[in-house]
Amino acid sequence: METTVLEAFKNKTGCDIQSFLTDFVGFCDTYYPILVSYYEGQQVETEDAFSRLDNLLKRASEIEPLFDLKASGMITIEYWELLDQFTDAQTKLWTINNTSKWLRSAIIGRYSPVVAVDRVLGSKESFEQVVGSLGANNRDDDWFNLAKNNFVTEEDYDALEGGGIFKINIRQSGNSTVWNIVDNPDGKKILGKDINKSFKIKNGDLDTVEFDEAVLQAFDTNMHCLKGAIPEIPSYGITNEAIGVSHKALQYPIIFRNILEMFSLDARFTELTLLDIWHKEDCVFLKIQAKVITNNSLVTNVEI
Repeated sequence: METTVLEAFKNKTGCDIQSFLTDFVGFCDTYYPILVSYYEGQQVETEDAFSRLDNLLKRASEIEPLFDLKASGMITIEYWELLDQFTDAQTKLWTINNTSKWLRSAIIGRYSPVVAVDRVLGSKESFEQVVGSLGANNRDDDWFNLAKNNFVTEEDYDALEGGGIFKINIRQSGNSTVWNIVDNPDGKKILGKDINKSFKIKNGDLDTVEFDEAVLQAFDTNMHCLKGAIPEIPSYGITNEAIGVSHKALQYPIIFRNILEMFSLDARFTELTLLDIWHKEDCVFLKIQAKVITNNSLVTNVEI
């Protein structure tokens, strides 16, 4: 990008976009790798990196409307190229701001990978057992600190009935192996989110399904997808050779292998089992059970 265009933009708007772009490049080279390391569970200092990210996001939000406000004076191709470069930088910053989701990291907070989670003291469960399950080295001291930090008194706890909700600080680390979601693997978020297959508009945007509904939709799609239905993946789906043939000519192992291959491409499913095969009149049915990463099982009948 020629310096003259950057200077002209500054003269028209009073904004130093050259400084913004220079700082953006420096951030990507130096500080973005620090955030990646942090969300991968490494012990790194992140406060400066997050502060610089917030500063760049704020500056980008201030620069963006200037292209519209001063559009009448930016009619040459150089300004379109500058807008394109700025848009790429802003989009990259938005992506970096969601690094934890793109890396499917268990770490959600900033500055410290220690997250407070709610916990209920179970029946006949002691605080010593709680801190022991978290890998505490010194149960005698750690259980006392846990109770003290939550302002728990003897009256709040009953040996037989347990106690109420309290908070535990835990260190979240590691990345989810479920590669086909873009979110933190926190609870049901590990099941992902997808566009509703009905493809309708809701609240001014594409309608979506998430968590259990997203898995059910994926399960149904796998069960009814024929080869060639998805041009980008021609091998995906049940073979078309099963259509219009007699019961005896059906190659059940090939059909089940096609289904198994589809489920192997979705990391949310951990196991697939063929429970039964039967035919009724002109139709053949397969009873399929799929196990989800959350340990739930889905069962359906596939008509061939």
